[in-house]
Amino acid sequence: MNRFSLSLSIVFCLLIQASVLQAQTTINARVKVMDASNRQPIEGVNVKPFCNGEELTTDAKGEVVTKIMLDDCCEIQFSKGGYSTFTNMSCTMGEDPSKEFPVEVLLKKSLDSKINGVAKNKDTEQPIADLKVLLFNSCNSTKQVATTNADGTYSFTTPLVVGCCYSIKFSGIGYFESIEKQCIDDDIESQIVTIDGLVERNQDEEVEAMVVDVDVIPSNQTPNETVAVLEENAAEEEAARVAAEEEAAR
Repeated sequence: MNRFSLSLSIVFCLLIQASVLQAQTTINARVKVMDASNRQPIEGVNVKPFCNGEELTTDAKGEVVTKIMLDDCCEIQFSKGGYSTFTNMSCTMGEDPSKEFPVEVLLKKSLDSKINGVAKNKDTEQPIADLKVLLFNSCNSTKQVATTNADGTYSFTTPLVVGCCYSIKFSGIGYFESIEKQCIDDDIESQIVTIDGLVERNQDEEVEAMVVDVDVIPSNQTPNETVAVLEENAAEEEAARVAAEEEAAR
């Protein structure tokens, strides 16, 4: 056997060993993607297993097959228009590499919709302006912030996901925090969800906010004049304090 033939034999053996090793350390995962509302297969879903860098698309049965490592976990992302993007963690600990590893995923429909409403005084039902409005999505922990307008209205444009709940928190100086919540059902028809809030006044906090001790300085003063005025005010306060102490000691 010449040197060239020997080299080919070695390469061939190494390829066989690598193939056997890969077969022993990976497993075929059959991924099936279904609609969460009716468990029907979804065709055309983009499937990205981050562990192997593949980009796949589900067939008419809602399925793809990909190789993932044995005794390990693989993060897989699923996305398709009209559905909320979802990430699944699939782990193969203790699985038999001679059998396919089943992965089932349920995608929830999403709607590019609007959440709006009005914040009103609980006692007078008059609209409240300049309240902070926080939108919280229970499914993915995302938050959005807005402020009520002069007529007490607010608005968010956000994907609505079936099965998720959306909470609105109203807060502001002189008012107690108020939280309203609405969950999105399978039979949702409108793309506009209204969540109004009745907010109660907090008289104690309102009084505290009004009591502020500050030195009012005319806006036309120069920085040096401002410092001089502050020093003069401080000297007068100190003199008054000393005089009061001397009077009390007599």
